[in-house]
Amino acid sequence: MSMNAPRPLRWPRLALGLAVTAVFAWLAFRGVDWTQARTALAGLAPRWLGAALVALAVDYLLRITRWWRMLVRMGATVPLKRCAAPFLAAIALNNLLPFRAGDVARTVAFTGELGLPIPAILATMIAERLLDLAALLLLLALGVSRLPPGTVPEAAAAGAWIIAAVCAAGVIGIALIPAKLLAGLRGAAEKPGFAGRFASFSADAGAALIHLRTPRAALEMIALSMLIWLGEGAVFAAVGTAQRLDLGYGAWFACSLGTLATLLPASPGYVGTFDYFTIRSTSAWGIDAQAGALFAMVVHLVLWLPLTLAGLAALLVTTVPGRAPRSAPSR
Repeated sequence: MSMNAPRPLRWPRLALGLAVTAVFAWLAFRGVDWTQARTALAGLAPRWLGAALVALAVDYLLRITRWWRMLVRMGATVPLKRCAAPFLAAIALNNLLPFRAGDVARTVAFTGELGLPIPAILATMIAERLLDLAALLLLLALGVSRLPPGTVPEAAAAGAWIIAAVCAAGVIGIALIPAKLLAGLRGAAEKPGFAGRFASFSADAGAALIHLRTPRAALEMIALSMLIWLGEGAVFAAVGTAQRLDLGYGAWFACSLGTLATLLPASPGYVGTFDYFTIRSTSAWGIDAQAGALFAMVVHLVLWLPLTLAGLAALLVTTVPGRAPRSAPSR
């Protein structure tokens, strides 16, 4: 995560992100007829854009609920409503600032608000990332398998399923790491260099997935994660319907591929990378480049603007640093 990056490497990393954004934005929108795009934009069905906003609200309510359940399992006594502001504020900061500033803020700035120490909050965020990655890879594999025949080689479709299965197995494997092994990893984390950093990450990931160590907890977290991404895919589906596109499951394929593209270095808000791969996903579903570009732009705006505004509002009403963290109750 960016909070661990050495300071001298941050500005080259920012420059790389901006360069990647410029390249992918050019690739995504170089052939767009902007006059035609404005006409198509004016013709979007307002009720379906409203449906997209409703789906987005449900999506983020589920995300906040999942995080709250993780915090509770870590020993926090914070109510659900108190988790909303830190979560949304972090999203807004990630959308506006470089170096994943929102992730850093959620990890270190809300310890008093949440009543947990930094390592516990970091552990929940690692768990979120691992669960989301597994869910997205599953949706991507489903999408690849449902593409029109001949769109991708059969080996690519099989490979998508293999990668999804390996990721899911990895999540389960980390969750089953014995406590003694975790303690050993904590000790190895004191070593300098890559070995120490790898041991530290493995120990944090194992501690994070304590949420999956019982069948009930595992089912709860996995079900919430799948509902979250079904909900986010519904945002894509509603925007496609507003644009009168025949996407079907292609909406969830676009959601998975576009979101996975945000793992690439880019500017805040994932400009360029998200758009290019979203357009490519709709092209694979038979949508022409002009319609795909408008779809990507509208989806990106629907995902970016309301969450950024909500997060900035949350920052204004939330008490951030300054007070001593409350100690978590003993388990």
